[in-house]
Amino acid sequence: MDGGAARINCDRRHAGAHAGGAVADVGCEVFFIDGYMLNMSCGPRYSRNDYQVPIPTLTLGAHMDTRIVSHSIATVSLLVGAAAAAQTQPPQVGLVTLPLPAGGSDVQLADIDAAGNVLGSVKIGTRYEVVEWLGGKTPVVFPRLAADQNKPDLNYMAIAVNKTGAVLASAQQGGATAFPGVYWDPSRHPAAVTLSARVAGLSDTGLISGSIGILDRSETAARWSAPGVQPATLPYPSTPLCPADCSYSGGAVSPNGKYIIGLMVPPVGNSNLLTSIYVNGVLDSHFTGVGGLKVSQVTDAEVFIGAQDTGIPSDHSDPDTYQATRWEAGIYTGLGALPGAAAGTAFESYAHSMNSTGVIVGRSQYTAGSGDSHAVMWIRDQITDLQPLLSSQLPAGWTAWDAYALNDGGEFIVVAENNTTFENRYYVAKPLVPTHTTVTSNINPSIYGQQIHLVAKVTPDSGAVPTTGSVSWYDNGTLVGTARMTTIGTSSWEPSTWTGGVHNVTAVFPANATLASSTSAVFKQTVNAASTRTTVSASPSPATHGQPVKLTATVVPTSGTIAGTVTFKSGSTVLGTGTLDARTKQTWLTTSFAKAGSYSITASFAGSQNFVASSSAAVTLTVK
Repeated sequence: MDGGAARINCDRRHAGAHAGGAVADVGCEVFFIDGYMLNMSCGPRYSRNDYQVPIPTLTLGAHMDTRIVSHSIATVSLLVGAAAAAQTQPPQVGLVTLPLPAGGSDVQLADIDAAGNVLGSVKIGTRYEVVEWLGGKTPVVFPRLAADQNKPDLNYMAIAVNKTGAVLASAQQGGATAFPGVYWDPSRHPAAVTLSARVAGLSDTGLISGSIGILDRSETAARWSAPGVQPATLPYPSTPLCPADCSYSGGAVSPNGKYIIGLMVPPVGNSNLLTSIYVNGVLDSHFTGVGGLKVSQVTDAEVFIGAQDTGIPSDHSDPDTYQATRWEAGIYTGLGALPGAAAGTAFESYAHSMNSTGVIVGRSQYTAGSGDSHAVMWIRDQITDLQPLLSSQLPAGWTAWDAYALNDGGEFIVVAENNTTFENRYYVAKPLVPTHTTVTSNINPSIYGQQIHLVAKVTPDSGAVPTTGSVSWYDNGTLVGTARMTTIGTSSWEPSTWTGGVHNVTAVFPANATLASSTSAVFKQTVNAASTRTTVSASPSPATHGQPVKLTATVVPTSGTIAGTVTFKSGSTVLGTGTLDARTKQTWLTTSFAKAGSYSITASFAGSQNFVASSSAAVTLTVK
């Protein structure tokens, strides 16, 4: 297999250190296959890892040059060959720009709940306020805490909304030693999150994760069962790199509040965040201080997504590339990135949000030598670049570079960037209602010249049929015209002159603000050649030898406008040919006969793609 990815299944047995190395509570295996390094990180309680990583060139056969740097591995198997499961295409979506509240300017979107309510922050005057768009339409500005009313440079930055409608935000100010949390109950009453230095997550049960202390210097991870209660600190995740004095905080929290992701900042000079898991406030000793992992979301089933250090060099940053990953039941599944990375390097990618169906959105680097990204979607672990699907809905010169906050209804947030000014704009991607287009004919097969009446019917999965817009009609892949929709959700096309043969007809309904586009199955319209009847006459008859004689052939089709050639004969002798006149359906030939006698005159129509050939009965011409 050239390029692509291979899946490595490792049944791990902790048989001690390799080459004299110490056995750590949290291990990391580094594999070299034909001199190419792969990397995995996990806790020792998990007996099996399954991590998919890019490999520049991997061929079938034995790959025995596998060295184990840390821990021993009993079995390493490379599964190469069979094609991956067929990719499911992402749904068609429409990008919606949300209306701004009065006085609003810049907007930054944060989250979408299951009902389609969108949460974000809007700059109103000199500061940002938390705003919710009800149903993704009507903006509602949240009230401030009384103590924050007269602070013109204190920004309220939205973080999350839970299924009850409660909202979490942080109050941010330049130079502050804390970005304290602000919580609104479903009735929009604000409350301060007691002693918070940072807030990060809000569960459906109302549990809040974050930290207390001094921002970025001496933070301690904490959780709050409610905003007004005292915080409960989370245990310190001691590691050799951070035995006792590193700043750490609570991050993503599961909807049921059971799992909290802990983040530890190592000493200056080490940029590799250390990740831990807390279960009901208790540190999971088997997942403590794991390096090379960034978690963006954790589910009630302790499945998390984010990005993992692949150990593969980055082509634009130092040292390694992070790529999107999903962790479930002790198994890491690498989600990969968009193609195009140079040999020996990899593109970065980040998984931001996953819904209950397992669909994930995020971003991926798409061009070598820079960190430029495209918004992407993973379905069944297969990546799709969303930029080509969204570009027609963006202004010229803008790129959809990130996606997050995916809900179970398929809605998510898209961030687009101006390629020149680097300004960001936020959109809500809303799935369009699927439609189905079918084609019928008033007569099939038809005969050349008969009037064909084709009807395309557009049926949405839900809601009213479309009554505006047009359907594009194609014959054998060539656009032949467009026709407007009717009040009953149909579009008609009447081809004026379709040649004989089989016409592969398709009708395409374009997407609109609410309905997805659809293309009909190929409808095979068969046009049979029209039958004809040919007659011939001679004038004058009788004639004298040497006298000019006009032979007239008439070809009458059952339908259509006749065209083609006629051959005149005397017996088996060809006298000449003529081209039919479409108006009169006739052609003429003037000839003469040198000898007296009786001559058997016939006319034969050659036929064509559109008309069946025919021959006249013989007429006798007497020449004296």
